[in-house]
Amino acid sequence: MDERTAGAMVYLSSDLDRGSLERAVRDGSLERIRRGVYGRRIDTEDRYARERIRARQHMNALARQLSGPFWFSHSSAAVLHNLPLLRPLASTHLTQAQRPSGRADPTITRHTRPVSTGDTAVVDALPVTSLLRTALDCAMTMPDLDALAVLDRALATSGLSEGIADRLATLQGTTGSARARWCLDRADARAESPGETGTRFTLLRHGLRVPALQIPVHTRRGKYRIDLGWPELKIGIEFDGKIKYTRMAKGDPAEIVFQEKRRQDDLEREGWVIIRVVWADLYRPGEFIAEVHLRLDERTSGLFVA
Repeated sequence: MDERTAGAMVYLSSDLDRGSLERAVRDGSLERIRRGVYGRRIDTEDRYARERIRARQHMNALARQLSGPFWFSHSSAAVLHNLPLLRPLASTHLTQAQRPSGRADPTITRHTRPVSTGDTAVVDALPVTSLLRTALDCAMTMPDLDALAVLDRALATSGLSEGIADRLATLQGTTGSARARWCLDRADARAESPGETGTRFTLLRHGLRVPALQIPVHTRRGKYRIDLGWPELKIGIEFDGKIKYTRMAKGDPAEIVFQEKRRQDDLEREGWVIIRVVWADLYRPGEFIAEVHLRLDERTSGLFVA
């Protein structure tokens, strides 16, 4: 069952008779989402997918319980627009014209920034801020790396970069606008995964700007693409995410390891130096950055330091 379908399967307690509800909760087929709302059990060991399905369940639950105009926004809207998130959602984000009176709900983060014409959409039957507004909200409120991951994916939509830039120009001086501008200037739609974005971000934070992404390389065995690097120096960086050895392996991770080894050999025969990186290297980047500097020093006088 896909993320969208699983996330939509929620039930109010009034939808089921008490006996059926109690049996479903007891046997684990239903799980409590929030007070008065239950969702189908999420049968996946993929933590990232589980978190996104749970976020969708919570949004579908709120859509049935809340009244008045509202739109799912910020990181919650990012889930609906299939934008990547680097950390679990602590709460569901809503944008409303005004805050409702009464006791605050700790599972909801409410925003009241005005919603302009064209800032709203409907995705999977849920009210949500538009892709442009969502990317802008995330860029203005998220930590830099998280915002950059959202922008990298969002900018694959033609014209979105210009639209965000125009909107930021009207928000100059407001909280988060400078951070959003920094991220927008460095976002790149060619990044194919949050891991590639994280690698590029880590290099930027250490004074290194990477000139090329998705570098095509022709070898005697065929054409490959390298995630990012310096093609004129034949220095490439490859991010190795867990997905490569799980979902993409289709039950045979050993075959993926073999193919990756053969690919590495082919690239090295063409004179490429390949630096491989995983998330752990980005959390503690000292050794990774030292290796990049070493490889750059081997092939250049250092002119590629930003």
